[in-house]
Amino acid sequence: MAASSNPAGEAKWMSNYCIAWIDNNIGHFSNKKKIKLLIEMDPNVKTFDNEDDGAKYLRKQNKEKQPTTHMTIVSGALSETIIPRIENYQCVFGIFIYCRDADAYRLLKFDKLVGVYTDFDELLEAIDISAAKLNETTCVKFFVQQKHESTSKKKRFD
Repeated sequence: MAASSNPAGEAKWMSNYCIAWIDNNIGHFSNKKKIKLLIEMDPNVKTFDNEDDGAKYLRKQNKEKQPTTHMTIVSGALSETIIPRIENYQCVFGIFIYCRDADAYRLLKFDKLVGVYTDFDELLEAIDISAAKLNETTCVKFFVQQKHESTSKKKRFD
């Protein structure tokens, strides 16, 4: 999937969603282009060049119960230490490992681990699919909540 800046794609990424990328090599030249592609999906991409800063950011978002849900990309090198730290955060919807050697991480088992990717286009597609699932979940929760509130109001006036 090639990321594009079409209005339909942008509509999926509202202010409630954010991509966070945690990678010791985030500043590497090859990642600069990739960050630009992510910004097309989410203008508020957060990048971290070390595990502690990324985990601290997500912990703060989780503690403050921010309405933002995160699609979190982690490098393979950090995956075994960062994922156990962040996977139970409610603000983390999906975790994606982006690395050079997928075989080294395919056996990792974490509840929120969506997959291991060596191809950036495949990673973008997986994030897009997860965002669509998140949107469906959010819409269903909102509808059920609205219906519950509407029913509750009716009972009070009867």
